[in-house]
Amino acid sequence: MWTNEHQSSKESGFQVLLSVYNNEQYLERCLKSLDNSLKGKKWILLYGDDASTDDSVIELAKYARNITAEKVHLFEYNKASTVGEAKNRLIHEARNFKVLYPYVLFMDGDDEMLPERPNMIESFRETSSPNDLRYVVGGFHRRMINNQVKKISSGQAAGKLGFGPWATLFKYDFFEEDKPFFPEDEVCNTGYEDILTWYHLKYIENKEPLLHKGDPVHHYIER
Repeated sequence: MWTNEHQSSKESGFQVLLSVYNNEQYLERCLKSLDNSLKGKKWILLYGDDASTDDSVIELAKYARNITAEKVHLFEYNKASTVGEAKNRLIHEARNFKVLYPYVLFMDGDDEMLPERPNMIESFRETSSPNDLRYVVGGFHRRMINNQVKKISSGQAAGKLGFGPWATLFKYDFFEEDKPFFPEDEVCNTGYEDILTWYHLKYIENKEPLLHKGDPVHHYIER
């Protein structure tokens, strides 16, 4: 594990969980979007490399020392058997930092965070009590393969379960200790492990998300 540290006195710390597999060509833009969106905030980056065969880790080393995260942690793993397993490993690491950085922001290495993302915390504060363990869903921009950009509101996304982890804000206490959050079995390794998770939360556990009313929080790019 490699660590880079800066210091800040801001409140309400964020953890950005970035699981990466062969995202070398996109990482610079991704990391710059994190820095632009979270500059001035109290935040750390947890970077999990899923046995990349390109130079993703080198790209991280080139740019991570110049971003404003108070800490940058690199975790190098053996290849996960499923996407859910890769994400769950970082959730497990995040519990070590939950006291100072209780808010969790998932991120994909080939997309861009938008500056509205940390403002999702206001939706959480305004509409939930300290004991309310719901989570927040935001709207996002979806750039399609034909380069057309579609704006998806938080209501549209939540209503159809059509959002990724990158459009959410969780308080770490939402996650159950020693229980996988995303499905890890190979049957669920279809690229829709997030939708299966949202379905389980909404229809099995009766946990509705809070809706963020602000601007889009993420730029999702179809590949």
